[in-house]
Amino acid sequence: KYKWLKAKWEHSIYGKLAINEKFDVYGGVNNLWKQKPDIGTQSYPVDSIGRFFYFGARVNLKPFD
Repeated sequence: KYKWLKAKWEHSIYGKLAINEKFDVYGGVNNLWKQKPDIGTQSYPVDSIGRFFYFGARVNLKPFD
């Protein structure tokens, strides 16, 4: 009669390293422990994408004042 859904245990990690005033690098992981959605759902308790990693860099192209 009632639908039971498990608890949400999604953990994410993010880190950033500032090399200097003009350059940063970053990276992280979403859904660190790769929790999957319950059967019959696509987005609860977590999104169906699963775990994913990302990395990037930020560059400030403005000249120094």
